[in-house]
Amino acid sequence: MLHLKSFAVVGIIFIGSISLSMVLKPKKVKLSEAVALVGQNYITDIHKFDSSLKEYPKFFFDSTQEVRVEKYMSLIWQFKQLEWLFTYLHSKQVYATFLRPFQFQRRDSIRLLLPDNWLFNGPIGLQSDSTVQKIPPQNIQNQKRNIKLFVTVFTKAIEETNYNQDLSSLTAADIFEALRLQLMKISTVDIANGDLSVVGEPGMHSLRSVFSSWSETVQIFLDQLPESKRDLKEKFIETANAANELILQHKDKFQQFDRMQFLSVYLLPLGNYLHALREALEITPQNKFAAISPDASNLYEANIFNVDFFAPSPDAYLTKAKAELGKFLFFDPILSDNNKRACASCHKPELAFSDGLVKSVKFEKEEGALPRNSPTVINASFQKQVFWDLRANSLEDQLDSVINNENELHSSFDHVIDRINSSKEYQKLFHEAFPETKKSGIQRKQIKIAIACYERTLNGLNSRFDQYIRGDKTKMNEDEISGFNLFVGKARCATCHIPPLFNGTIPPYYEITDHKAIGIPLKDTMEVMQLDVDTGAARTFQNPVLRFSFKTPTVRNIELTAPYMHNGVYKTLLQVVDFYNHAAGQKFIREVKEERAKVATPFFAILPDTLGLNEKEKNQLVAFMKTLTDSTAMKNIPARLPVLSGKYAVLNKRNLGGEY
Repeated sequence: MLHLKSFAVVGIIFIGSISLSMVLKPKKVKLSEAVALVGQNYITDIHKFDSSLKEYPKFFFDSTQEVRVEKYMSLIWQFKQLEWLFTYLHSKQVYATFLRPFQFQRRDSIRLLLPDNWLFNGPIGLQSDSTVQKIPPQNIQNQKRNIKLFVTVFTKAIEETNYNQDLSSLTAADIFEALRLQLMKISTVDIANGDLSVVGEPGMHSLRSVFSSWSETVQIFLDQLPESKRDLKEKFIETANAANELILQHKDKFQQFDRMQFLSVYLLPLGNYLHALREALEITPQNKFAAISPDASNLYEANIFNVDFFAPSPDAYLTKAKAELGKFLFFDPILSDNNKRACASCHKPELAFSDGLVKSVKFEKEEGALPRNSPTVINASFQKQVFWDLRANSLEDQLDSVINNENELHSSFDHVIDRINSSKEYQKLFHEAFPETKKSGIQRKQIKIAIACYERTLNGLNSRFDQYIRGDKTKMNEDEISGFNLFVGKARCATCHIPPLFNGTIPPYYEITDHKAIGIPLKDTMEVMQLDVDTGAARTFQNPVLRFSFKTPTVRNIELTAPYMHNGVYKTLLQVVDFYNHAAGQKFIREVKEERAKVATPFFAILPDTLGLNEKEKNQLVAFMKTLTDSTAMKNIPARLPVLSGKYAVLNKRNLGGEY
């Protein structure tokens, strides 16, 4: 993390004159005029941001640190002012540039691996003047060139959105949906400084900007309320002003900011007030096909996710019949060549659908283990890429790599279908789930969809943490609450493991499943450098700069899914915390240069600094993670397996879940 203490001083200069200052007697305007006003503010904010971008390269490195920092903070502020609507209207473009998850970026034209949004995420040239003076002139020129490149990419991205056309079809419903989604992002990504993960201090400045822009926009519509709804208006203003004050009190105290208070006392109620405001103004909600329920006020509500959003096609949408069929198939060893292995062999319900092994057992078990640790299946449906190396784009596609893999189930779909067809019970289940099979017969596609639909029912979002955040304050103690604040703050866990799923699927649009290279060792020691040479996502994407990058897994049910990491190297959560506390793989890279030469150069997407957690904080962090346990899905198993007939009748004593 770049520790830029002067940010606090400059930040005060920049935002000191800005305050929500919400009042109860503003000028009354019509709803259509309110929409027009929001649109005008939006265009103005884009113009300000675009102008600042184009001016930005002029200040590096020919000015003082104070000026450079002020310009950087101003740039962040301006983007965060327009982010809520700009992202809603152009989410794909924004997440491909401005809010792109941090990954090193391969380029053809120049030798530069930093991503375009390094302009935000790891700003160049903000060091002290004395440090800048020691930088070789050629390096200065290279960094100036990089800044110009990043700015060019950003300004081109703005231009390509044709933002001037945005206002022609902008409605109040659009605005309220954008505000709803933005509040969800604030309550998950922004409170963790997820957009600026390489720098810490600007996080509070960024949060202040995005929250003030959101609040001030809502104020425009609060002014439309009749006198009979004065109570709603007063509650919103009181809550928003208190939230803003809490941010200001911590403007230079990123680590000390009480995120649990900010979330539960302010943000979640504000989500309810926004919902009530939309209803009071009789604005019909958007009903787009999306990852989250159109009626949800916040991302921490129960049953908020639409699992069909993550399915590869409409015929894979969840139905009870498909899931019931898939449940039998998941536990049935007839999917394997030797009728002794099932999906449940590596995904055992009692272990939150993991298997408790360092690495899962091969089909020929005497040959040893599979290359990687078996992850939980609970909540696996809420992502668009699966496997540690992200090589499959759906739960359905994942099955191809399991059933046909000679080291896993070592079978074929033809063999599986032959066995299924011997069972009248299975045939009935398929006909109920997929009526077309009455004519076409059972096919590979339906087997994959059925198992995937069962996995889509394995959801665990009712842990003690969930119950606490929904109002039952008896479910977490002080150490666990402190652990949450550490997780989202000082320990920086939530910059990758984002609430409420606590994985790498990025809210509120949930289109991107993130991955990171953090330098996982071969052995559970922080004293000897032995980097695990599994290259992960580099092979999937055929991109060498992604060496050692793996999908960010969920932290939910982590109490039950040891050992940890893609190679199962750590047996306990405290070991995992220690690994991150010592800068993860960056410790190895900095201290043992000889070992680095033995492998292809890694590009670790993790900070080179220690977290500075003491023993109490490490234990609090672990205590919080244990509040994410939800055993509900572990009970969703069949009592028996369907009966087979004919030559396969000999398999009717097969074990539920397989033998090994």
